[in-house]
Amino acid sequence: MRNIFFVFLSLSLTYHANASIRIPAVDSILLTPNIYFSSTDTAYLYISKIDAFSYHFSGIMLIKKSKINEYRCVFTTETGFKLFDLSIQNEKARVVYVMKEMHNPIFLKLIKEDILLMLQLKPRLSSKNNNIFVPKLKNVILDRGKGIFYSFVNAQLYTIQKKSKEKMSLEIQFSDLNSLLKANTITIEHKNIPVKVSLKAFYNAVVED
Repeated sequence: MRNIFFVFLSLSLTYHANASIRIPAVDSILLTPNIYFSSTDTAYLYISKIDAFSYHFSGIMLIKKSKINEYRCVFTTETGFKLFDLSIQNEKARVVYVMKEMHNPIFLKLIKEDILLMLQLKPRLSSKNNNIFVPKLKNVILDRGKGIFYSFVNAQLYTIQKKSKEKMSLEIQFSDLNSLLKANTITIEHKNIPVKVSLKAFYNAVVED
């Protein structure tokens, strides 16, 4: 635990406003829901486009948080025809429904992993004595371990990257942030295979009980 203290002491002494600080993985990193999808009162709607191998789909993606670490992600055509429906609970994604044309094991595995990584976010460093919230630093890259890196700019989540042997294989980018702590534009792009998901905010719909 003493090593964690000296790491952050060193960072505080050498940090510059425009610098990007890289923090290595430590004892454990706790994952909490991504703040961009944190409200249980809001249905997050995105105009969406999925290009994966020979698949090309467009429509509307609805993401709804029901409880802590519980989400529903439904992708439909603009006319309301359901393409797939995912239930996410306790860091696991389950396929509730998928249309026949999208029922490909490789495609489904990628979609589940990508959306899960996008939602189960906002890491924090943890030790027995304290929790240190990384976003308090202005510009920082957090190494979660297992080749996953979180990049924060001005205390806001900017990218998630997966790397293998220092080569990027996946990048999730959040941009066009608004005052409601929502990312209006999200891009999920694989670098070594032809898979890309583009999300553009449609509007927020307040859900009434």
